[in-house]
Amino acid sequence: MNFHDLLSDRARRFGSKMFIRIDERRLTYGEFLERVRAERLTIDGENCIITAEDWLGQLTQFFAAQRSNARPILLHHGM
Repeated sequence: MNFHDLLSDRARRFGSKMFIRIDERRLTYGEFLERVRAERLTIDGENCIITAEDWLGQLTQFFAAQRSNARPILLHHGM
């Protein structure tokens, strides 16, 4: 089981409960899972470079990479 599988399970069980709060923005498990499923990534073999510059975007891409069974690689946004 990877983090995407765990998120999917939690979204089924606790879909309307808060998953994350960033500043004043709040996302439920269900809302975040929808965000992850809508994310389109470029995957090179088994690896996926996370290119988002904000924290929520990085987290979304991380889970989306795991959805595709790719290895997410986080880089500093200035690279």
